[in-house]
Amino acid sequence: FGCVFDYEKVASEFREHGRLIELNNGSLKYGSEEVRKSSYALMSACKKVCAPIVVSSGAHYCEDVGDFALSTELLESLDFPQDLILNVDYDRVKEYISRFQDWKKSELKKQEYGAYKQSFVRGNAARN
Repeated sequence: FGCVFDYEKVASEFREHGRLIELNNGSLKYGSEEVRKSSYALMSACKKVCAPIVVSSGAHYCEDVGDFALSTELLESLDFPQDLILNVDYDRVKEYISRFQDWKKSELKKQEYGAYKQSFVRGNAARN
């Protein structure tokens, strides 16, 4: 498309904000060569910046449910660390959800404080 996409920047931002990047096996199986190249570049960036990922079968057909062959092949070609693949272990998924919920609560508190602070500032400005 003529755009330069900074995979490392995106992977870093996802990591910093507690988000996960998905490697979709269906996209590798049915997508274009460009999709496969982009997936490789993104997974390479995730490995470099230690951004966690999840792997999905991306099944739209019953035959594809649980098929991770192309994703596994791509990750093995990169010697991608298993500890960055969140959904290889149930306990990791539970831990992530727990941490994400805690993070979300703290973000909501920050937003509530920001709204309170804004109303306080507006209230003081109106009195002056």
